[in-house]
Amino acid sequence: MIGVLGLDLSVTASGVALPNGRLKTVRPYFGAEHPGRRWDELDGHFEQIVRYLHPRIAVVEGIGLHGYPLSLVAMGGIHAIVLRRLFRASVEVFVAAPTQLKQWATGKGTATKEEMVAAAVAAGANPADDNQADAFFLRQMGLAAVERGVLADHQAAVLDRLDWRLG
Repeated sequence: MIGVLGLDLSVTASGVALPNGRLKTVRPYFGAEHPGRRWDELDGHFEQIVRYLHPRIAVVEGIGLHGYPLSLVAMGGIHAIVLRRLFRASVEVFVAAPTQLKQWATGKGTATKEEMVAAAVAAGANPADDNQADAFFLRQMGLAAVERGVLADHQAAVLDRLDWRLG
C-alpha cells in the first residue's frame, strides 16, 4: 500500500494520521511562545516523520480564512514549512479546504468539531481530539484518491471537485 499522510496543521496542536494509520497530535514544546520558535520545533517533528516513515502522498487541510491576521500569518508559516519539507522529500501534496474535509467526513461542509470526532469514531478510528479526527479523514481522502474504491456519493463529489495536481 502507498504511504499516505493526513495533516491537520496548527501552530498549537497538529493532528497527524501516519502512513500506518496511527493517529498522533504534534505540539511544540512547553514554552514555545514565539511563532518562529514554534515553527522551528514543529519543523523538527515533521522532519522525523518524513525521514523515517517515507510517505509518498500527503493530504493537508487548507487554511480557513476566518482568523485574525496574526494567526493567519502563523498558520501560513507552519504550512509553508511543512509543505517545503514534504516537497524536498518528493512527497506529492494535496490540499483540501476545511469545508471539503467536513463534507467528506460527515456529508455537510459545516460539521462541528464534535461531529467530526463522532464521524471518525463511527468510521473505526479512535481520535484523541478533533485534530486527529481531521487528520484521519484527510488520510482517508488520500487513500480513496489513490485506490478509487466504492465511495459514498458525497465523498465522490468532494474528490471530483479537488485539484489533485498540487505538489
